[in-house]
Amino acid sequence: MPHKFIPAKERMGNNSSIRPYWLFPLLLTIPVLVFWRPGQFFFILDDWTAIIQMKYHTIWDYLMMPDAEMLIPCSRLIYYFLINLFGIHYDWLLLVNCLLTGVNTFILYLFFKNLLKPNVALALSILYAGAAVHSATAQMAYYLNAILCMFFFLLSLRLTQSYVRKPSIPRLLGIGLLAWFSINSWNFTLFAIWALPLYPLLLGGERRRRQFWFLNLVVSLAFFGFAAEYFWFAGFGAVGSHNSQILGQLPSFSFLIHWLVGAVLAPFHFLLHLKVNPIQSLAVGLATFSLPLILTMWAGEPMERKRLLWALLLNALPFFLVALSRHQFTFIQAMSDRYGVFTLVGPLLIVGTAWDLLARKFPAQHWVRTFLPMLIIASVLWLQVRPNPGIRDIYLNLGREARIQFLKLTDATERDRIADVTLSDQPFFTAGHPMGVNPHLTNSQAVSIYWYLSGPPRQ
Repeated sequence: MPHKFIPAKERMGNNSSIRPYWLFPLLLTIPVLVFWRPGQFFFILDDWTAIIQMKYHTIWDYLMMPDAEMLIPCSRLIYYFLINLFGIHYDWLLLVNCLLTGVNTFILYLFFKNLLKPNVALALSILYAGAAVHSATAQMAYYLNAILCMFFFLLSLRLTQSYVRKPSIPRLLGIGLLAWFSINSWNFTLFAIWALPLYPLLLGGERRRRQFWFLNLVVSLAFFGFAAEYFWFAGFGAVGSHNSQILGQLPSFSFLIHWLVGAVLAPFHFLLHLKVNPIQSLAVGLATFSLPLILTMWAGEPMERKRLLWALLLNALPFFLVALSRHQFTFIQAMSDRYGVFTLVGPLLIVGTAWDLLARKFPAQHWVRTFLPMLIIASVLWLQVRPNPGIRDIYLNLGREARIQFLKLTDATERDRIADVTLSDQPFFTAGHPMGVNPHLTNSQAVSIYWYLSGPPRQ
């Protein structure tokens, strides 16, 4: 006799008796313990560019100028405040990134526990908290924008769950506002917010169609509001500033490959974080994607299959925008670690759904239910935290060079030499990693940034 499907909420019992908030310190602490390394990192790459813009522009101009093709005033405002608060103390900036990553993890846990069993939701959240891809954002201060973007998006997703259970005008308006804040923190979620109205349509109850149209309305307001804001302040030229003929080559095979790799294969590779070459990475992604997909489609209930579809769309929608703007690059660019911060959520939900499904197929005391989850968690955690050269080591090398060069400015003789007119327009960083700490920074800019971060010069 086939096993009757029982919704996650019923399987968990009375949720009102569960108080998950004691887990908040745990999930807040994990990214700090894994990623915060005082004294090892320093301002690099886009950090310098942003501080130059702060120094030479009014705060309004700084907030509203495009960053490459992106317009991100919300995250720029918070970054501006933190730079002026902490100054040269880079470690505190990174601590903020780590703590906010922990907050995101807790919101994700609250979201997962309404779809999966609490222990599965917690295990998946712990995996997200310690995922190695966070090195790309937690260990470079400038990428606060990506973390904030995810923060507002996860809040909007969690509020969508609440709205589906108990619709109200304040919740609906809150979803639209949070979606707008997310887009204005980093434009990655410009298409991802359309997963919000799809949630009740695929996973909702009797009122799903009505909720779908109401959510479509607020998401449309956020979407088109940002579009008007973008073209008013950034102009159409900003769209093609880094992406020549962005629409002229569509549809193209390179776009489809870039989209497929970034939205489906790369996230499952990030989940394992194996040290392999790009082709092997794609094979790993395909294998890890196929197993839970086949299991759920073959043995899952209709609601679980709908959850699988929604999770896939949660990855595909935001990466449509990334592929659109980056398909002219190699598809390997789709495997950039900073994208994993966003695209891990879908694979974790897919794995959690398959995990729940497997648990129903075996008796409560069966070894599969007892030891297999522990083995999976232990293996994946080891793969995440073990030494694995990557973006972290690039940041370490660049930061080491930047600190050495920058701290030379504390010596009056060196400061005067660098500020000399004949040297003022020469590059400040001339050696080090091939990526370059910041190839556009000049000596005079470095001196002005030094005083901007350290305080006004003494007379």
